[in-house]
Amino acid sequence: MKNKSVQDYLEDRGKVVDKMRGMLDAAALEGRDLTPEEIEKYEALERKQEALGKQAELMESQDTLEDKLSQPWKPLQNNRSLNGGAAGQGNQPKNIVPASEIFSEATDAPQPSPGVTLGGILRAMAGAGTTPVIQNALSIGTDTAGGYTVPTALLAQLIDALRAKSVCNAAGCQTVVLNTKETNVARLDADPIAAWRAEQALVAESDPTFGNVQFNAESLAVLVKVSFELLQDSLNVEQALMNAFAQSLALTLDQAALNGAGSANEPLGIVNTPGIKTVDMGVNGAALSNYDPMINSSYELANANAGKATAAVMAPRTEMEFAKLVDSTGQPLQRPSMIKDLPFLSTTTMPITETHGTANNASSIIVGDFSQLWIGIRQQLRIEVLREKFMDNLQVGFIAHLRADVALAHPQSFCHVQGVVPT
Repeated sequence: MKNKSVQDYLEDRGKVVDKMRGMLDAAALEGRDLTPEEIEKYEALERKQEALGKQAELMESQDTLEDKLSQPWKPLQNNRSLNGGAAGQGNQPKNIVPASEIFSEATDAPQPSPGVTLGGILRAMAGAGTTPVIQNALSIGTDTAGGYTVPTALLAQLIDALRAKSVCNAAGCQTVVLNTKETNVARLDADPIAAWRAEQALVAESDPTFGNVQFNAESLAVLVKVSFELLQDSLNVEQALMNAFAQSLALTLDQAALNGAGSANEPLGIVNTPGIKTVDMGVNGAALSNYDPMINSSYELANANAGKATAAVMAPRTEMEFAKLVDSTGQPLQRPSMIKDLPFLSTTTMPITETHGTANNASSIIVGDFSQLWIGIRQQLRIEVLREKFMDNLQVGFIAHLRADVALAHPQSFCHVQGVVPT
């Protein structure tokens, strides 16, 4: 009898998964839940597909080991890379994730079980329909207080959805994984100084200055209400719930990262962080008439040896004012080459009611290298369902509770243009 290969096991597993999907589809078409007998059969199939997957994984590992042992012997080599890690280990899970990377992939988050989604979990928590796989996921995550702790796989998906809606992420901020309430990340505040020397002369001593970026995870909560009819009948309610949570959390995190006061449990944002650069539009503010404020900001950053600005974040009103600038012939005013490629990003989290001298309708612009903005998120999300509170309107409430913080790795990489008033 021919021994099974890895591919054989994977094909068998695929057939089992198809049977499981067929059972769910058949029940859905008939508008009913699985019967007790079907649930028992479904769970047996689930155990079988897990066993087949594990067998394929073990066989693949064995094949890899045998392949390595069959290779000619080679002497040991120094495989340390210049960045201090071992060569060939570039795919290790990251604790600091750049904006250009997908959070769930960079942190090597596990994939959720087939058929398990955050929206499906929420629907089941509200009693608006469930499946065996969803029920199994619920039984694992439900705590003694009746809440639900979202597994890492689903949380990573929510964080990716959140980052997709965040203007700070679009500007280039980095996401830091927080594993405890207080997390410290080292940073280099001052470089060592090189010096010329004569032959046989002593090397000039110069110590780098290391600082500490501290994250203190603060509580962030959001309430989403949805009608019971919508939970039961809507085809896309699961995605809509995910989007609602992601949009709300993204806006609140953006507001804190940009303008947070650093008090009343709110993180300290860019504009209130000591050490950032500033450009003032005047004692009582001034309207935009050219691109000088942006050029002056770029100069301030260059003068501080900061990295190149990745974005300018402003209120939609300010972006409109820039778009309406014209030259002496009435043609749209072209950007100077110095800022030609600088992305202008707008967000309603930048207020237009700031007080600047006698003006009470001023706004701000933040120009900077947003890779130096770090948003820390704890990998734990808890959800509570409120059934009775909104029952008078036949609504169900969901409260999502996340912990996060904001920090600047290099405050001098940001410039705050203040006192922008409308024309």
